[in-house]
Amino acid sequence: MDRLTTKPGHQASPTHSPVIVIAIFIASLSLTSCMFHGSTPDIGVPEKFTANNQTSPKIDLTQNPWWENLGSKELNGLVQEGLDRNKQLSMAVKNVELAQASLETIQLGWLPSINLLAGRASGNTTTFVSNLPIPVTSSTGFLAFIPNFLVNIFQLPNQIKGASKKVEASAADYLAVRTSISAQIVSAYAVLLASHEEERGLNELKVDLQSRVSTSRAMASKGLSSQVSFNDIDSEMQKLESQIAQNRANQVSAKNAVLILVGRSIGPLELQGKFSDLKVEQATPGNTPASVINSRPDVAAARAKIDAADYGISASASMISPEINLTYVGTNINTSTNGSGGSANANMRSAVGLIALNPQVIGSVNTSNKQYDAALIQYVDVVDNALREVDNALVSFETNNQKLKFEEQSLQNTDKNTKTYDAMLQQGLISKTQYLEFKAKLYLANIAILQTKTQTIISYSKLYQSMGGGSSFNEKKFNIDKQMVKTTKSNED
Repeated sequence: MDRLTTKPGHQASPTHSPVIVIAIFIASLSLTSCMFHGSTPDIGVPEKFTANNQTSPKIDLTQNPWWENLGSKELNGLVQEGLDRNKQLSMAVKNVELAQASLETIQLGWLPSINLLAGRASGNTTTFVSNLPIPVTSSTGFLAFIPNFLVNIFQLPNQIKGASKKVEASAADYLAVRTSISAQIVSAYAVLLASHEEERGLNELKVDLQSRVSTSRAMASKGLSSQVSFNDIDSEMQKLESQIAQNRANQVSAKNAVLILVGRSIGPLELQGKFSDLKVEQATPGNTPASVINSRPDVAAARAKIDAADYGISASASMISPEINLTYVGTNINTSTNGSGGSANANMRSAVGLIALNPQVIGSVNTSNKQYDAALIQYVDVVDNALREVDNALVSFETNNQKLKFEEQSLQNTDKNTKTYDAMLQQGLISKTQYLEFKAKLYLANIAILQTKTQTIISYSKLYQSMGGGSSFNEKKFNIDKQMVKTTKSNED
């Protein structure tokens, strides 16, 4: 064990002498009523994403109703309905209101407490009642009005500022839910419309395949075709039935998703829109990684939580700041002595300043520091995930969009052969079976395009969700401005 050594003529001082502790407390006092760190640390972000989106113009992501680019009025109405009625959003609003109520509760600490003290005493002795400025002697009754103001003038402001940052964080979480809900509605709507169109194509393909099965069975019975050929066609039918069943399951799931997301109950849903009406021709936004980070609600929430933790350190350190205690007592006492009544009025004022050097303050400050460190790590993690999500979404959308264009071009080339096959069938140059095989390829090509277009719309939704797109569109209370949640209007219902 290491020991303390001293020079001649000097005494060794304990590591935690009262003088050092008091010095630490005084130093802490000088840092109260403010944030200890005061700013969010800078995180290096790349100048551009992997996918080249710089050819497109930069847009205001938070105010951009990106779903309107798909060209469906029905979809626009569903998104707005979801933003108005979605249950997750309602819960997020309640979380904001809860944080606001906590802030208002802390702010009430600036008001004095008020006590009314009334009672009756009788006897031949002097009675002393707590908080009364004069004793009660042989009284028949007394009434006291006692307002008391007790506040730590350094701790309370920090608690208020920390609570206000928690309101900001909950508001940012609410905006993040708005972004997610609008993206989910778009994806579910696209899947639902695609499943309806795919159902029609599969049923048409089933009719043609049944005709081929009948023809193959008849030819096999006459020895004009092998059993192997019949089994191959029958196997195609089984696969088709499986695909039809899966499509129906997808259709129900998508319908229920749309209903829940827009705040309705499970039941029927009649849609007027067609999948072919949806457009996916928009280019990706030209926003840089830095501007995306500034517009993401979850990044704003993580930043606000850092500031709240920072004020938490100040509030903990402020526990050793002086408390002010102001008391006023006004008393009216009715007395009765030897049958004669009388009354007396008195009042008392006191002002006390108190500093309590509680060793637990050191532990509280240390705990608050750990909370700040955790908030800091979470902020870095949120930023990293945001950049990863956007980078992946940009590549995914561009890949699906290019794949869709290639498949559409391929279908156009295949579709050009339709008239040729029709003419060859009429002239007896090909059999009905050969013609149906060609139509089957055409059906399958259309279904493949449906699926690719659906994936393109889903990746388009994920792209804007990852960029924080539309988080403040038509939002009357909050918006994102450089990682900070700003109140745009009064928080009236």
